[in-house]
Amino acid sequence: MSLVVVQMGHCFRRKGATGTAGEQLFSKRAADACQRVLSERGHLVRAIRADDPEGAYRGDVFVALHCDGSTDPAAHGASAGYRSSAGRRLARAFLHAYAAQGWHGFRPDNYTDALKGYYGLRVARDQGARYAFVVQAGFLTHDGDRAALTSALGPERVATALGNALESVLAGRTLQP
Repeated sequence: MSLVVVQMGHCFRRKGATGTAGEQLFSKRAADACQRVLSERGHLVRAIRADDPEGAYRGDVFVALHCDGSTDPAAHGASAGYRSSAGRRLARAFLHAYAAQGWHGFRPDNYTDALKGYYGLRVARDQGARYAFVVQAGFLTHDGDRAALTSALGPERVATALGNALESVLAGRTLQP
């Protein structure tokens, strides 16, 4: 199978942005779930922190796990960012699988410059990751998204969706969101 590098968004950050309130906890829980689910499916998984050295990004697949936040309490939805067609393919498969796991509400891909230009995508691609994307799993500042993300099912939903997306993309199947 593949080596999947899972970056825990903002986790254990020593400099720069520390994320939306609760984002580090969610990212850690989701990364733990990804390690378990993906390992059970035969993948090697390495969870890394936001400030780990560039060599830690080396792998076949890279995904950065994040949650959004906004001063607008009505802002909600999951989204993905990527820089390549391969990243787009995996990101779209993930969003399709995320919806199949019961997530409701999506924003456009790459809907902010920060999402499209996420530094981890560049580093991961430079380190050899063919597939690289960042997911904003939902808004922790939105009541409905927060309830879904912080439930016991929240991190599992992300992990299962990632596993299903990897199986689809690596097998050459295309899922339509």
